Amino acid sequence: MSQSIQTDQIWAALATAQGTMKNAAFDAVNPHFKNRYATLASVIDTAREALSKASIAVTHANDIDGEHEYLVTMLGHKSGQWIASRRRVPIGLKLQEYGAWLTYNRRY
Repeated sequence: MSQSIQTDQIWAALATAQGTMKNAAFDAVNPHFKNRYATLASVIDTAREALSKASIAVTHANDIDGEHEYLVTMLGHKSGQWIASRRRVPIGLKLQEYGAWLTYNRRY
């Protein structure tokens, strides 16, 4: 995880946003395991309004560092404060596996 030098405002805003969020709806079924799960759309729909009211934006971007690719998730606050995390994308994924990996990790 990385972050801006100051983080007091973004943490306070996150606490406010989390206080109003409900759990994401389990709106899909995994055909292999038959378990229910929340889709990326459900997670976004659940978080968007609360984060927006707290002046927090969420972005997902890919970054390449040498031989490795990363999914970078960033929370940015109107104050300019931010928090980011990186997850290394596995090497050798087929296109469909790559898309599934990105979607799964964006949900989390």
